[in-house]
Amino acid sequence: EWAHTTVRTGEDASGRWARNDFGAMVARATAWAYICADANATTCAGKCMRLYRPAGGKRRKSVAKWAGKQVTSRPRKEYLKSLGVGVKASMYAEYAEEVEEVTEHPLLDLLRNPSEFMGGTELASLQFWYREICGNSFDMLIGPRNGAPTGLAFMMPHYTRIIPSKEEFIHGYVYGRDGAIEDVFEPEEVFHRKFRQSPFSPYNGIGPLFAVLAEADLDSARNESEKASWLNGARPDFVIMAPAGVTQEQIDQLKTKVNGEVRGPRNKGRFLVMSEAKIEPLSWSMKEMEYLGGMGNIRERILAAFGIPLSRVMVTEVSRANGETGEAQYQRDTIMPRLSQNAESITERLLPEYGVEPGEMWLA
Repeated sequence: EWAHTTVRTGEDASGRWARNDFGAMVARATAWAYICADANATTCAGKCMRLYRPAGGKRRKSVAKWAGKQVTSRPRKEYLKSLGVGVKASMYAEYAEEVEEVTEHPLLDLLRNPSEFMGGTELASLQFWYREICGNSFDMLIGPRNGAPTGLAFMMPHYTRIIPSKEEFIHGYVYGRDGAIEDVFEPEEVFHRKFRQSPFSPYNGIGPLFAVLAEADLDSARNESEKASWLNGARPDFVIMAPAGVTQEQIDQLKTKVNGEVRGPRNKGRFLVMSEAKIEPLSWSMKEMEYLGGMGNIRERILAAFGIPLSRVMVTEVSRANGETGEAQYQRDTIMPRLSQNAESITERLLPEYGVEPGEMWLA
C-alpha cells in the first residue's frame, strides 16, 4: 500500500523511471564546493573501518569461525559504547559487554580491495565525494547472484536511474553513460546509499551542496569573471588625459615615454613628470567593494554547509588554540557522523550477504 501510493501513476510503466539532476550537481561542484567535498571525502576515506562481535558465548559458525582478538583497552571499550560511533553500533557493544575485533573476514577484504580497477581508499573517497555533491552513491555488487559479493563496482550517480515499482517500490536500476548502451540491474545487485533522504524525491538522497547552490554558482561565476577580466586585459590602473588637439603621433610618443619610464620591475616606485597632461588614477567603486566582501560571505556559507571550520582553510588568520579547537570540532561534528552512517549502512546491507545478522557482527 505504501509503494502503491508513493509511486506516481505511469512511473512504473516500461521504459519510464524517475530522472535525476545529478549531472547538473556535479557540474556545479567547482571552486569552494569542490574543495569542501574533497576535504570531507578524503578525511573520511582515510579512517579505518573495523569489524566487531560479542566476545564469548554461543555463536553461529558463520560468526565464530573468523579470527579475532578481544578489546582490552578501557578507553576503546568506552569509545565503542559511546554514541559517537552511531546509535546501533553503541547498542551492540553495550549489550555485548565484552567485545572482540574480527581481524579476518571476507567483508574486510571486500572493503580493502573492492576490484581490480580501484582500491578500497580510492573507492571510499569517491563514494563519500558523490554523497557530498549529489547526496547519493551507488555500487554494483560483483559476484554470484545467490552468494556473498566478491567485489564492488562504482556506478556514477549521474549515469544511474531508479526504476519505480508500485509493488516493490524499486523495480531495479538502469546504468549507462550512453542512452543507447544501458543495463538494468536487480535491486539486490545495487548498494544505494544516501547522505540525507531528499525532501523532494522518495527515491534519492540530497547532499550539502544543495543548501548552497546559489552560493556555489556565484563563486563559480566570480572565478569565470576574474578569468575573463585577466584574459581581456581588464582595465588600466590610471588614465592620462591629453590636452585637446594632440595628434596621434604625439599620443604614441607619450605611450612610449610612459612605458619606458615606469613599466617593468626595475622602474617600480619611480615617479613620472608630465607637461600639459593630467594623470587620473582609477579606484574601486563602492559596488565593487561590496562585491569583494560578499565573496567572503559566500565562502563562509559554503564552508558551513559542508561542516568545515574556517580555521581549517584560513590557517594564517587563526591562533594555534583556535585551530586545534576547530579541528576537534570538525572531527566530532562533521567526520564522525558521516563515518557512523557509512558503517551502519554497510552493517545493515552487506553483512547479511555473508550469512551474518547485524548485532552478531557490526562495523564501527
